[in-house]
Amino acid sequence: MKDFIAYLVLGIGSGAFFALLAAGIVVAFKGSGVINFAHGAVAMYTGFQYYYLRAKGLFRFPWVDFLPFKWLNVPVTLKLGGADGKVGMAGAFILAMLTALLIGVMMHFLVFRPLRNAAPLGKVIGSLGVMIYLQGVAL
Repeated sequence: MKDFIAYLVLGIGSGAFFALLAAGIVVAFKGSGVINFAHGAVAMYTGFQYYYLRAKGLFRFPWVDFLPFKWLNVPVTLKLGGADGKVGMAGAFILAMLTALLIGVMMHFLVFRPLRNAAPLGKVIGSLGVMIYLQGVAL
């Protein structure tokens, strides 16, 4: 009986996480009519952002350096760590959530809003494109 209760308590966190992801996908679909396959990728990028802030004190922007010049670069990281080179738990959480907000706003205005009158397949392709982009940036 102790093992059952221990496994029940251990599974509550991951079960709640999957329930929140599923609820977010349903709410986004009901609101916009788009099945957002990038929903999990945004969660992945936010988790990586939190890890890098806590472990190394680095804030990673959700874009890549696309300029071919060595003398002119687009910033992709920002060092935010304190004396020990790390960011506190509350600060890292807030910055990671702000990153998720930024990605969500960028997805809406750059991808989903221009595709609002497109065919359903076009909306799915836009969502898959955002997912593949976020996975590539996270690498």
